[in-house]
Amino acid sequence: MKRILVLLAFVLGFTFAAASIDDGLSAYEEQNYAKALNIFNELCAQNKSAKACYSVAYMLENGEGVEANTDQAKIYYQKACDNRLASACFNLAVLMNNDKEDENAVNLTFYKACNLQNDQACEHLGIVYESKKDGDMAFEFYNRACLLKNGSACYRLADLYKKGSLVKQNTRTALTNYQRSCELKFSEACYTLGRYYQEEKKDNVYSKRYLGKACELGHLEACEAYKQINLSSDLR
Repeated sequence: MKRILVLLAFVLGFTFAAASIDDGLSAYEEQNYAKALNIFNELCAQNKSAKACYSVAYMLENGEGVEANTDQAKIYYQKACDNRLASACFNLAVLMNNDKEDENAVNLTFYKACNLQNDQACEHLGIVYESKKDGDMAFEFYNRACLLKNGSACYRLADLYKKGSLVKQNTRTALTNYQRSCELKFSEACYTLGRYYQEEKKDNVYSKRYLGKACELGHLEACEAYKQINLSSDLR
């Protein structure tokens, strides 16, 4: 009997040790949070998976299978961030920012996430530098986020060129970036283009094209503007 118990313990131990990140994710999707957390914790402790550390952090942050604890979540996000997981660096920076930690430390964490190709982190840094009236740095980070296909950042970049207060005003460059933003399904950019062609170019064909796209993306003002153009056309 003793030998059987020892063998059973070995088999169970081997089965657990062989658990993978996919096993943890499957348990999580099945809402078996206790099992998922055990697997993620073990993999993270063995330094086998940055995603496992991220998953522990996420569950701690959101109170899934465990009492919510943002301080502990930060520790696990930091472990994953140290292993170059961009989303972990971004989430860590957001928590640090929410807790009003040292601004330099917060921005350095956003910077690390941006360097790891997290578009939201790059956009956040653009917003920070725009608020500080630093046009060169605002451009740098909005542009990086835009190149990472962040439609909101492309829109903010376009606005920089439209306003011309922090960078040299350039309508053509502004329009190019509004176009990029619209193509990335950022509805406000499509609406802005629609209004531009309606009011500046008096071109209802292009105006309706962009207003229609904005409307399809849920922009209510664009839907109303589109209707008004059709009504005006019908009255002629």
